[in-house]
Amino acid sequence: TLKNSPLEGDKSDSNNTYSNHLDNNTESTLLCDRALIETQIKENVYYDILAVEIDNNLLDTVITVIVETLSRSAKTVRIAGQQISFSEVYRRFMALNDIHLRYAVDKIKSQDQLIFSPMGYILKILFYADQEMEIYYASKVAQDERKHRGT
Repeated sequence: TLKNSPLEGDKSDSNNTYSNHLDNNTESTLLCDRALIETQIKENVYYDILAVEIDNNLLDTVITVIVETLSRSAKTVRIAGQQISFSEVYRRFMALNDIHLRYAVDKIKSQDQLIFSPMGYILKILFYADQEMEIYYASKVAQDERKHRGT
């Protein structure tokens, strides 16, 4: 919980400015929760294996987006212009595995247009990964087959 509300503030500093501070217990709890979430996500996606096989910076960015999203206390998360319940986002993100992250990284790398909202783009890819992965890879296979046939 917040030690001081924005209206009460902390008047103890010499300038009489207002500031909000997390008490030590809350800050520790948030850091602990975040660390637990990050550990669980990394286990779910076989992070140690993925880190050897794909771009570490991009992988770490995707992991960070997941952890930051799941560490929030909001009731909803905005994904692709829609407010989605936090519980649904949590359920889907905790179910992500290495295949989903490979898909996300592949999709990000294949993007040839400027991404104006990288975090939003990554959230969308991850949230809809189950529905879109099969179609995405089927279209890539069909495209490759057309290239090899010369059509």
